[in-house]
Amino acid sequence: IPSTRALVRADALWRHTCFEAFIAPIGGDGYCEINLSPSHEWAIYAFDRYREGMRPMRDAGPEPVIVGSGPGYLSLVAHIELRDRQLAAQDWQLGICAVIEDAQGGLSYWALKHPGEKADFHDRNGFVLDLPA
Repeated sequence: IPSTRALVRADALWRHTCFEAFIAPIGGDGYCEINLSPSHEWAIYAFDRYREGMRPMRDAGPEPVIVGSGPGYLSLVAHIELRDRQLAAQDWQLGICAVIEDAQGGLSYWALKHPGEKADFHDRNGFVLDLPA
């Protein structure tokens, strides 16, 4: 059954169940990380380059987040607008991933592609979806 609630900005969402998207302009070093939690918490960060220059993006946020769950599934739907028109004119690469916390508190890491042996969602080789402008 889908539910909507007020959204709350929060940090360190990757310590529990969290859906993540990493988006970067093709050919650039910078990227942004979008975190969305079934608890209706969210965060969006900008990075200057691989894991450097992390800062919250205050001019972007989801509206609304709809969470649905049932036996064997969890879904999350969000609309996010990055309001920078210069960035909107570029081609992008996207990495989609999730951190899933089990009933015992253990974490598993899921992505369309894990480029290395260990999960590293920030690795640009895992940004495998192309989004043309």
